[in-house]
Amino acid sequence: MRFACVFASILLAVAALPASAADAPSSGTAPNAAHGRVLATTCVFCHGIKDYTVPYPTMHVPRVGGQHAQYIVSALKEYAAGKRHFPTMHAQAASLTPQQMRDIAAWFSSFKPSPMPSNGNAKPPAFAATCASCHGARGVSTNPQYPSLAGQYPDYLLQALKEYKSGKRKNAIMNGMASSLSLAQMKKLAQYFGHQPKAVRVLPHAGPH
Repeated sequence: MRFACVFASILLAVAALPASAADAPSSGTAPNAAHGRVLATTCVFCHGIKDYTVPYPTMHVPRVGGQHAQYIVSALKEYAAGKRHFPTMHAQAASLTPQQMRDIAAWFSSFKPSPMPSNGNAKPPAFAATCASCHGARGVSTNPQYPSLAGQYPDYLLQALKEYKSGKRKNAIMNGMASSLSLAQMKKLAQYFGHQPKAVRVLPHAGPH
C-alpha cells in the first residue's frame, strides 16, 4: 500500500509539472542543472527521503546526490531500455529525452559531500581487488563512467550485485564480475562499500526556486 501511494503521488506530480518546464528543451546541448532541478521534482519523492525503502524487492532507494553525471545518464538509459528492471524507474526514464537526462544528471552530481572522502589506504576484502580498478579502493570512483559506491545503502548494493549475477541487470562488465561471486562474497562487498565515508547523499528539495 505504501509503495502504491508513493507511485500515485509521483504520477500526480508529473501531471502537475508545468509544461514549460517539462517539455521545453534546454538551450544548446550543454547540461542545464537548473532545468534538471525542475525535472527532478518527481525524483525526490523517493531519492529525497532519508532511509526510504521499497518492498519489491525490499531495499533502500539508493542515494544519488553527488553521483557522477555520466553514470547517472547511463543508468537512466538502461532503465529506459529495460536493461534494468524496476517499473517506476522504467516509466520515469522512458519519458525523458537525452537532453533531459543530462540536465537531471547535472543537478544530481552537483551535491558532492563536503569534504569529499578519499580512497586512502582502505583494505577491502581480497576478492574486491577488481572492484577497486573502477570504483576505487574505498568506493570513491575517479572515473565518471563508473559509480561511487562509498556510503551507498548495503542492501541496495547487494540487490544490484544479485541482479548483475542473474542477468536481470544487463551490463557486460558487471555481469562478468558478479558471475563468479558467491552470496557470502556479495554480502561482504555490500557491507564494506556501504560503510565507507559517504560519497553520495540523499537529494535535497527539487523544483523551481
